[in-house]
Order: sequence, then C-alpha cells, then structure tokens
Amino acid sequence: AEQGDRIVSAIQRAGDELGIGPLLSLADVIQGRERLTPTFRFEPGRSTLDPSSLARVRALARAIAEGRYAGQELLLAGFSDGLGPASTNLVLSEARAEAVRDAILDALGGTLPNGQVLDIVALGEVMPVSCDETGWGQQVNRRVELWVTADR
Repeated sequence: AEQGDRIVSAIQRAGDELGIGPLLSLADVIQGRERLTPTFRFEPGRSTLDPSSLARVRALARAIAEGRYAGQELLLAGFSDGLGPASTNLVLSEARAEAVRDAILDALGGTLPNGQVLDIVALGEVMPVSCDETGWGQQVNRRVELWVTADR
C-alpha cells in the first residue's frame, strides 16, 4: 500500500514536462521489487556521495560479498530534486546511480560475485519523498534507492 501511494503521488505530480516515460520506468522498478533501507544522498547538482552514504556503500558491498543477496537482482534507482529542467535532472539521477554502482564495485575490488546482478535506472524528479519547496526537502529528494527482487 505504501508503494502504491508513492506511485499515485508521482503520477499526480508528473505534469507536462516529465511525460509518461519516467512514470513507466517507476512502475517497472516497483513491480515485483522491494525497496531496502539504504538510501544514498548527494549535494545539489552533483553526483558525489556524502560521507554517510560512503559508509552505507561499504556496508552494502560487505553484504554482497557475504552472499546476502545471492540469487537476487539489485537495482539502484537514481532520483533528483525538482530544481531545473526535467531532462537535466534525469541525466543527473543516472550519474548518481552510476556513482553508487561504481563505489560498490570499487569496494568489492572491481567485480561482483558470480551471478550477482546490480543494475541502475534513472528516474529524475519523478517520485519526490518530500516537498521541493524547502532546502531540506530538496536534499531528501536527491537520492539513490536500493531495490531488490528474486532472480527470475
């Protein structure tokens, strides 16, 4: 129900600038997946992880190395705040998801364990978790979420 509320909110807020594409990507991310706790944060207009996010990357890399997600697909979903053009925010959200993936790979010595899947998706400003009218809300909306599903 909580994820359903998130997608309904995203649809209601999409507007003409976003169009249907990011909403369809969002639906693909949510369907059959569960959002896990780690969320990775960024500074405005940047794809550099903040220090606490780097610690979460190291913890996730350890869990991957220990086989906690063996047989499951991991997906890093990149998001942005709503400042600036939607097209720019989509590119930035992809750079953020790539930065998290690259940091995980670095922590794992450059490769994933055999059979482990780690994909990314860029969703831009499609699903804010807070109001973009405040600095705090914008900060919370600049994120990469971790989603998991069983390998099909």
